[in-house]
Amino acid sequence: MQYAYPNSFYNLHSIFAISLCIYLTAICLNPSASEPLGALVLIVSAVILGKSSNLWQFLWDSSLLSLLAFGLYCSVTNIFGPGDVARTGIIYGWLIPLFLGKAFVHFRHQTVQKDILIAALALAGGMLVAQLLLAFDITYIDNLGLDLQYLKLTFRNATRTALFVAVGCMVCFTQVIFASSNRSRLLAMMAGIILLSALLMTEKRMTLAALLICCGFLLVSRRSFRVIVLGLVAIVCLIFLFGKAERFDLRPGHLLASQGERLTVWYAAVEIIKTYPLTGSGFRTFKEAAAPHVETYRASHPTGAYENLEDAHNLPLHLLSESGIIGTAIFSLIFFFPLRNCWRLRNTNAAAIPLLSSIALILLNSQLHVNIFSLNVSGLLFFLTGAASGIGEEHNR
Repeated sequence: MQYAYPNSFYNLHSIFAISLCIYLTAICLNPSASEPLGALVLIVSAVILGKSSNLWQFLWDSSLLSLLAFGLYCSVTNIFGPGDVARTGIIYGWLIPLFLGKAFVHFRHQTVQKDILIAALALAGGMLVAQLLLAFDITYIDNLGLDLQYLKLTFRNATRTALFVAVGCMVCFTQVIFASSNRSRLLAMMAGIILLSALLMTEKRMTLAALLICCGFLLVSRRSFRVIVLGLVAIVCLIFLFGKAERFDLRPGHLLASQGERLTVWYAAVEIIKTYPLTGSGFRTFKEAAAPHVETYRASHPTGAYENLEDAHNLPLHLLSESGIIGTAIFSLIFFFPLRNCWRLRNTNAAAIPLLSSIALILLNSQLHVNIFSLNVSGLLFFLTGAASGIGEEHNR
């Protein structure tokens, strides 16, 4: 369906598109600046929607309302519990990328799949340059603040880089499978190879595993078993080619030897859930609530590596320990409706499968890395979720 806006607002549409590109670039290059930039883009999109009498209908969205409800719930539990209500401010910040993702689909509903592919190609271009610099033993660029070791770049750490690269790989993979144009398939295949090589350079095996699971699910649904075998063989060859065989050793003995940190916080999370099953200990209180349980676990397990005890290293455990069953149920609703939209439209909307797969990849990766509280990862996740919510609304129109 075509939307006709007054001529005076064509410039606003251009401003929205340009500023949205800047916002998404800031998520990658300067996450701390992404929120104020996102707020400006939100104002522009709200003005356009307000003039076209669609704003209130646009805001009446299940994901937006669920996120707002989760924020209010966490604020109330922190007010009456041990937590600090100021810590819940990050939740309301998630409304910005969620709103912008939906606005992106609203204004660009005819080219969503193409725009997503262009974003993946741009990411692949950046990663290609980074890998070429690393090949020439350039590991850090001082004046740009680029840390090329493990391709940390501006994502703050290699885990976040791996997640962004994996999402780009997922987009390229779905394009190769479902695109009707051979040119698009070729571009997506080339970009996917570049992004996959970047993922191997980050040495994040769990992110690679999440990517393989999502890709495998899509291939199984299409009964492409031969492609699964060929893909696994190709990835194994790339791992040996890049000299990462030791890092990507997936034998149980090798994996369990490095899980002391996760087992510690998983034990603490379970103990917190036993104490506060319904409401949790309070939003962003995991470190304080887990401290006595961590000491108990360490007393009986004196050996092990303990690097990061800020979260439960598992999103469901983290949510249940901090927000309880009630908060976790509300949080789940944020993603339930958009994912349902994508599943229902998988055969009729070309953007549904890339969005569905990308969100699933991030949520699957969060079973071992709870990084949705960082600005760049939360910005990516909720932007995609807003877009997934938007394609359902555009279909209903």
